[in-house]
Amino acid sequence: MKSYSHDGCYPIIGRQGALCGCVAYASGKFYATEHAVVVTPNKNMNVRFLFHLLTHADLNQYKSQGAQPGLAVKTLNELKFPIPPLKTQERIANLLDKFETLTADLQNGLPAEMKLQQQRYEYYRNQLMTF
Repeated sequence: MKSYSHDGCYPIIGRQGALCGCVAYASGKFYATEHAVVVTPNKNMNVRFLFHLLTHADLNQYKSQGAQPGLAVKTLNELKFPIPPLKTQERIANLLDKFETLTADLQNGLPAEMKLQQQRYEYYRNQLMTF
């Protein structure tokens, strides 16, 4: 048995349970279970654009009701979205990727910088207090 089921770049949609409707992006070799839908774009789709489109499509609204929510692949296949030309998709995906990187930097970098500033403040405060 192979240790992976896919090799490449794909959006993945959580199909059942707490991750129902959640979209992730996988690249490289990975194994996807039956609880995930691996979305394969056609040749006229930018894979990153497709990822962003699905992320913002609120797929959770299409889940079945019950103790264990689930998304039917049939339901996902029937969804229709307006798709711009490939060049426009690439431009949109690049902008959204840059924004995603910026917000991740703010979430990771800003708290680290604030902690560093606090440590500097405490160091100099302690230096002043020793005089």
